[in-house]
Formats: sequence, structure tokens, C-alpha cells
Amino acid sequence: MNKFSYSSGITDTSLSAGKEATGYIMLKARRSGKFFYGYIILAAVWIIYFSNLGLTIYGTAALNAVMAEERGFDAAAIGFAVGLCTLMQGLTGPFVGNLIDKKGVRLPFILGSILIITGSLAIAYLGLGEIPFIGAYGLVMGAGMGFAGILTTQSAVNEWFSQRKNMALAVLLSAGGIGGFISPILLNRIVDAGSWTQGWIFIAGAAAVSIAISVFVIVDRPSSIGECSDGKEYHRRHPGAAEASPSAPRLTMQQIFSQPSLYHILFNTLGRSMLYYACIGQIVLYLVYGGIPRDQAVVVISIVTVVSLLGRFAFGFICGKTIKPKHGLSFGSLFLAAGLLMITAMTGNLPLIYIGGALVGLGQGVGYIATTLTIVEYMGNTNFPRVMGISSPINYFAGALGPIASGIAATVTGSYIPVFVTLSIVCAAGGITILFSKPLDFSKFTEVPERA
Repeated sequence: MNKFSYSSGITDTSLSAGKEATGYIMLKARRSGKFFYGYIILAAVWIIYFSNLGLTIYGTAALNAVMAEERGFDAAAIGFAVGLCTLMQGLTGPFVGNLIDKKGVRLPFILGSILIITGSLAIAYLGLGEIPFIGAYGLVMGAGMGFAGILTTQSAVNEWFSQRKNMALAVLLSAGGIGGFISPILLNRIVDAGSWTQGWIFIAGAAAVSIAISVFVIVDRPSSIGECSDGKEYHRRHPGAAEASPSAPRLTMQQIFSQPSLYHILFNTLGRSMLYYACIGQIVLYLVYGGIPRDQAVVVISIVTVVSLLGRFAFGFICGKTIKPKHGLSFGSLFLAAGLLMITAMTGNLPLIYIGGALVGLGQGVGYIATTLTIVEYMGNTNFPRVMGISSPINYFAGALGPIASGIAATVTGSYIPVFVTLSIVCAAGGITILFSKPLDFSKFTEVPERA
């Protein structure tokens, strides 16, 4: 039986269900029948991602610097709060993945935004000392970003897009890069015009907007309003199109953990995350120690960020249509390894250092999107939230470990070169290993009960 319905209208039942789910905005959009509601979902989750991650992660750096000086916080307290925030985003992954699997994406979006509001207002109004600040920012806001962050936004896109998933992910993940560029400038101006307190209030206000979007715009699944992935109109124009992994059953956690391909993906994630965050955290110091002026060294970080954004768009809009996701994941890892090795080997050659930074950014951008697409292809759309929930702690743990381990190794050995070469080898190994992985043969599995 064809799982897609091609009827020209929407039944009163689906309209009623939609009204209960999201209210006036969704109801009007669906009644018009002229626009695929998935595009509205994509715009909504882009705003949520920008508000709850892009704005919060990058923008609070400007607030923390001013606040630390005014309140006498030392660098260790700020560093520990930021590290704990990163760790919490990963640790919440398995729980958030299971929550999405059972309840959909709206509830995690709302819960995460509430936590971000709570932490922001506590920092703004309660005059917190160092330890309470670490708890409010690291634990509360970190958990909020975990609930309303990348796992939930990607899961929403996966539900609404299939054949056009590459495009949708490229658009979604641009929110982080754009947020990284705009947020520090925006919040710095707010601080200059008022105070750091107003900056935290602004972040809380942005999270409140995310709650409103979640309540009035977000729909968990296309079937909730009588739609299908990519939209009925798309399938009318492309009758041969099929959903990615359409036959994938819902697997048990034991079945997921029994798959060798899961561990190939996790090893790849470990290598890429350790290298990328070690590069972001330590490469400027490495170049400065090697005699490169600081103002020229920091340009590498800008190049990495910009090219990463371009890499996401390139793979999402161009390469993703012709290159298999696992090949994109392999290329991403190899680009990262090659870029760091080039930076390491060409300490005195600034143009080649910048090219190395571009390769690191390109590898990160391509790998970011290819990871999601590989999980969907290998494990199926239905199992994506839980598999991504397993991968999330590995990604964030490696992201925290990379700069710490490289800094300690450089201090002990007196050089960054051995640790950078080691990280490059591990990352390249992950890129090669993923080539030998294979998607699951879903015909061997029995369908388990559907999520509630």
C-alpha cells in the first residue's frame, strides 16, 4: 500500500487535529493549500536554533567577559561554566532522543526554552556568585540547549523532509554559523548601550519567542495534519520519489546497539569532534608560539567558521545530490585531517596556513550534514532521534576533550606537533573506517510497536 496520500484536500478531521496541535497559524496555512507547511517548520526551527544555540553559545561570550570583570569572577569559573554547559548538551542527548521518539519535538523545544529563560533571568537578577553562576549557566542553560538544540531541530527537519533533506539541513545548520557571526556583535552593542544584565534579558526574550513558535507553529509530524514528507504537491510532481529508508522499522535499543555501523559512525564522530574543537581552542596559540602575529593568527578561526558555513551549503545543495552520505562523511574527516596537518607543517607560510584553515572548515561543514544523512540512511528516519541521542554525548565529550588533551600534551611535551599529528591520524582513520560500513538490512528485523 502506498504510504503517501495524493488527495487534493485535507479532511475536516486533520484540520481539527491541526487546530488543536498548533492553532491559528497552522490552520490558515494548511487551508490555503498553496504552500508546503514543512517550509514554515524549517523557518521556525531555524529561528529556534538561532535563538537557543547561535545566540546563546556565541553571544554569551561577550556578556561573560563584561560580567566577570564587574563581579570579579576569575577565568577558571567562566571556563568551568562554559565547559559544563557543553558537557550538559551532550549528556542530555540520550534522554532527549527518547523523549522525541515518544512525544515529538514540540515538548523538548518548550522545556529547553524554559530552562534557558530560567538560567538567563537568574543570572540577570539574582546577583549570583561564581558557584551559583556555574550552576545556572553550565547546568540549567546547558540542559536547555540540549533539549531545544541541534538534536531536536534536526529531528524536526527529518520528519518533514526526505528527498529534499540535504537542502533543509543546509538551511537549518546555517543558523549556527550566522549566529556565531551576528550574536557577539549584537550583544556587545546591547552591553554598550545598557549593561550585561540587559544582554541576559535579551537572551531570555529570544527563548520566550522560541516557546511561542513551538506552541503556535511547530507540528511534530506531517501526518498530524494530513501531510507527508516533502509535501503532497512534491509527490504529485515526482511520483517515483520515495522517503529515505521507507521500509525501516522502529528498532529496539538493543537492536540499535548491536549494529557495527553504529560504532563506525561513533568513531568517526569522535575523531572529527576532537580535531575540530582542538583546532578552534588551540590553533591560535600554536601559531602565535610559532611566530605568527596574533592578528594574523586569529584570521584562521574566521576562515574556518566561514568556510564551514559554505561547506554545509555546498554539500546540502550540490554535492549531497550526487555523493553518498558516507562518502561525504569520509571526505569531511579527511579534509579535517589534511587541514590540521597543513597548518602544523606550514608554520611560517601564512597563505598555506589559511588554506589549511579552509580545509578544516570545509571538512567540518560537510561532515556536519553528512553525519545526519548517514544516520538516516543507515538506521532509518524512525530511529534517528535515538541514534543521534547516542552520538550526542560522544560529540560533546570529544569536543571538550580535544582542546584539553591537546593543551596538556603541548605543556608536557613542549610542542603541539605530536598531538596535532595524532588527532589528524585518528580523524583520518574515522574517515576511512566509515567507508567499510553498510546500512542495515531492515528485512531482518521485525517491526516493534510504534511510538505513542
